[in-house]
Amino acid sequence: MSLPVRKIVTPRPSLFQISETIRMWMSSCEKHHESCQKAYRDLASSSMKKPARLAHVGDNDDDSLRLVDNVPDNAEFVALSYCWGGLVENMLIEEKLKAYKDEILLQDLPPTIREAVILTRQLAIPFIWVDAFCIIQDNIADWNVEAHRMKDIYSGAKLVLSADRGASATEGFLGERIEVGQTFKLKSQLPSDSLATELVVCRTGSKNEDPSEAMPHFVLTYGDHDLTAYRMTREHPAFSRAWCMQEQQLATRIVYFTKSEMVRECLQDTKCECEVVNPDNRLHALAWRKDNLTDPA
Repeated sequence: MSLPVRKIVTPRPSLFQISETIRMWMSSCEKHHESCQKAYRDLASSSMKKPARLAHVGDNDDDSLRLVDNVPDNAEFVALSYCWGGLVENMLIEEKLKAYKDEILLQDLPPTIREAVILTRQLAIPFIWVDAFCIIQDNIADWNVEAHRMKDIYSGAKLVLSADRGASATEGFLGERIEVGQTFKLKSQLPSDSLATELVVCRTGSKNEDPSEAMPHFVLTYGDHDLTAYRMTREHPAFSRAWCMQEQQLATRIVYFTKSEMVRECLQDTKCECEVVNPDNRLHALAWRKDNLTDPA
């Protein structure tokens, strides 16, 4: 397998650039990926369990959103996968339910959730599902019902946004990214059960960077395997959380927001912004394995 050529990824993308990249990826998936479309059709024709409520995100210049509990059968929505990092400020509880059906002020949302709402608006998707605001957190009965709908929620979402770089909802995921530079191969002691066939690495922009700080892409083979592998843990906390892993595995179409780039994964292929990974070289897991990395070959 030849070393892929890396595309330059801007460390400071605008909201427009981010949304246009995602739109392009989604459009390609919708036009060319029959397996993804079949999955959505099957969900629509099955006894899919709708969430009890969604948040209507409103327009780009609105300063609020609101909860909707009469969810249309064909509602298109984004679902957010993220780390709470403690109690989420202003989360939905019984006494706030009525008020939140009128409005939830954008400024009252934690940064990760606020950014997800803003991006959802930019993508022209009308609804978003966020557990902290769509499940009544002090109502055990509501929590149990909605928890059993997780499979359908994350599978049925038009898009899942995975805020992987933050350990809490206060950190956001659309901020400045690590600048990526040179691409090279790196020796690594891969686990014996790894499905990886090659390790391709993108170095960050620092000239004096320690090789162990490089960003690996594990390039995996297709096959009949349920592809799982090592995900980033220390620098990308969401990959070490069981709830997030479940949400990522359930998603039909997902965009990971890492510290250096976005990665799109659907049922048929995976693609990253730097284009080291493309539909011919499936990436199912990114990893930072500093303890196993050595100098570039």
